[in-house]
Amino acid sequence: MNVRIALQLSAALSLIACSDAALPNANATPQVAIANFGDTSETWRISSRGIGPLKLGEKLVEPEGGFEERYRTSFYGDKQPLEGFVFSEPPVLAVFKDGPFSAWGANNVGRKPPEAIQTRAVALARAKRFKVEMLVTTDPRPQTTAGISVGDDYATFARAYPRAPAPEPFVGLWEQPSCMVSRGTIWFFFDRCDDADRAKIIRIAVRTDGSQV
Repeated sequence: MNVRIALQLSAALSLIACSDAALPNANATPQVAIANFGDTSETWRISSRGIGPLKLGEKLVEPEGGFEERYRTSFYGDKQPLEGFVFSEPPVLAVFKDGPFSAWGANNVGRKPPEAIQTRAVALARAKRFKVEMLVTTDPRPQTTAGISVGDDYATFARAYPRAPAPEPFVGLWEQPSCMVSRGTIWFFFDRCDDADRAKIIRIAVRTDGSQV
């Protein structure tokens, strides 16, 4: 696994505690990611293209209740800014790039952004100016097509993906160290690297090929 790519995930994962973009042609007709489907395993399926109706590379659609309370900002381990919106159906963090926090955060590392940043991000999201670059979940309900979800142990994971390696440690990611296994665009994060037999999945991320987030 490429360490540089792995390090790019660090702040994306720090944006959520999931308990609870390039600017396109404004005249183009965008594809959209429908924000609210029902709570079923098929609806919330984790695939190489996304999680449920939220798909990588598609536009965000405003969920019920609006964008305002869902906006999140954070920083990568190397202090680069990152931002996204938290959704409940499916339960994910949808990360995008080139939002208003990007330039502001680069000059204000570690600081909470002013309200104007959120206001601008919400306005741009409503105008469908952001593409989904990464989707992250810590909820056990979404499952991959192989039936794997957050909370599964490594033995269950290995039966579903028999060619997958054991979790590998990467210093400086969300946990210290982060323990990951990637299957294409789907990244599985485990709670430990030292003993695969006792490791459990704590987070699943789906990211675009060549993503910079």
